[in-house]
Amino acid sequence: MAGTPITIEQNGSPIGTLTVDPETGAYIWVPVPGFVGTAVIPYQACDDGTPQACATATLYLTNLARPNSTYAINDINQTPVNVPVSGDVLTNDFDLEGDTQTVTGALADTDGDGLVDDVLPVGVATAVYGVDLTGAIVPAGTITLNGDGSYTYTPAPNFTGTVPVEYTITDDNATPATDSATLTIKVVADTPANDPPVAQDDTASTEQGTPVDGNVLVNDSDPDGDPITLTQVKVDLDGDGLADDPVTLGTPTPVYGTDENGNIVPAGTLTVNPDGTWTFTPEPGFTGQVPVEYTIEDPGHLTDDATLTITVVPNAGNQTFANDDANVGSQGETLTGNILTNDFDPEGNDQDVTLIDSDGDGTPDTAPVAGVPVTIKQNGSPIGTLTVDPETGAYIWVPVPGFVGTAVIPYTIKDDGSPMATATATLYLTHVPTPPTLVPDLTPIIMAVPNVMSGVTEYEIYVRAIEIKGANTSGTITLRIPKDPRWTMYNGWNGSFTQLPVSGIPVQNSLWTHTEDASAHIFTTTATVLGLSEATFGFEARWDAGQTHGSYTLSVAIVPGSGGEDRDDNNNDAERLDYGF
Repeated sequence: MAGTPITIEQNGSPIGTLTVDPETGAYIWVPVPGFVGTAVIPYQACDDGTPQACATATLYLTNLARPNSTYAINDINQTPVNVPVSGDVLTNDFDLEGDTQTVTGALADTDGDGLVDDVLPVGVATAVYGVDLTGAIVPAGTITLNGDGSYTYTPAPNFTGTVPVEYTITDDNATPATDSATLTIKVVADTPANDPPVAQDDTASTEQGTPVDGNVLVNDSDPDGDPITLTQVKVDLDGDGLADDPVTLGTPTPVYGTDENGNIVPAGTLTVNPDGTWTFTPEPGFTGQVPVEYTIEDPGHLTDDATLTITVVPNAGNQTFANDDANVGSQGETLTGNILTNDFDPEGNDQDVTLIDSDGDGTPDTAPVAGVPVTIKQNGSPIGTLTVDPETGAYIWVPVPGFVGTAVIPYTIKDDGSPMATATATLYLTHVPTPPTLVPDLTPIIMAVPNVMSGVTEYEIYVRAIEIKGANTSGTITLRIPKDPRWTMYNGWNGSFTQLPVSGIPVQNSLWTHTEDASAHIFTTTATVLGLSEATFGFEARWDAGQTHGSYTLSVAIVPGSGGEDRDDNNNDAERLDYGF
């Protein structure tokens, strides 16, 4: 019957299913996982003549043994400045034959030349270089990568940036297979100024001939909570093996990749949209990897780069794939997201989260229940609670007060295929220290123009209120200039001055209001003085009649607490005036 699979047996055991359209003769053969050999299936075909004529033949379907293979998938991790972090590069690697994988080699930049081409001894703490936020190659700390995949990275003091490590795995098959991938560790800044966004490498896996999709922005974040935008995508368009050719967002684009034999070949069609979503349709018969470089940007035009690596594997029966996830927030901030969004099932089966690692030993051990927080421990101590909906993958992470660092939480997913397939990946949740709240600090400068006067009775007074801490002011700012019988304000206060009439010095008189009491001229403003900027004003003055010669100290004082400042030991300034007529 058309569309109905028929189980085919050999020696009493199922070896696959055959679906045949009796009208057209088209068939689909699906062998059971691991079947190697020839299915011998006799069949009969009949015509519709009178009398009916029939004939018998045999369909021979041969499945050859697949060469042994093993797959290393790119890894990510992140940590705040000055905070060590650990992980396991083998968590998301997989082997279709079920062989055990071991890290057998690694490369890093240990000589500062910017190339990841120096041997990183397995199991030995080694100093490495990285790329800081300015793009400079600098000492980045030490890393120990062990044969079982576990690693610990300790950043250099105050280093922020990226540390790449390439590693090679080997399986324990009788004919061992190897593969290589890259671990990228990002050290996140915690400055009070705008910090760059964090673009984390992405991975996606699918079976031969099966389209795959995802979103590169899902595991990217911004320490300040700013929105991030995808600004550029580069792939290999010309077959030179380099992902250095820009593509037009939203446009299906044929791309090259590297097949399992290391050859650069046409790999399929990729579409990346401005919102970060993407779809890749592999070429028939292609198995291998396709690299996609992309750039994100925050509203302050700070950027970061990452790589999406798409892996196409042979069809080995029902499979499901899990990919690493990451999120960044400030100390004490609740983080939310979804760990299934970037996971993929090539058969279209439903995926559920089955286990999460709650005790910090690297092995998923606790079944999540929707709405029920699970306490997550690190080195035996609670660091927060994770609530995961196993059906949807949505999560809520609440760190314990004061937690700074990265919660490394491996998790396992399963699909509802037959037989059921499972996969493991890691959720990285990073909290950077809450930067101290900057308090503004104002200091004044007063000057007379000119300040040495011979035969001059009229002059200008110019005042600057300068913020020196890099914090914006809030509230009212008040300055007092003491009165003296030797001089007076000439021509009154002019709030429309944009420059002083004689010297031409620019001023901002429209920001200020002038009043006076018995002892001082008082100048106030409610305008916000931005960090490391100033607000200025000026007016004309003259010596009163009866003055002949002498000196006078002109002074100004900022009223304590002005603009929200909490320091007043720098709130005064003075200038000496010499005069004679």
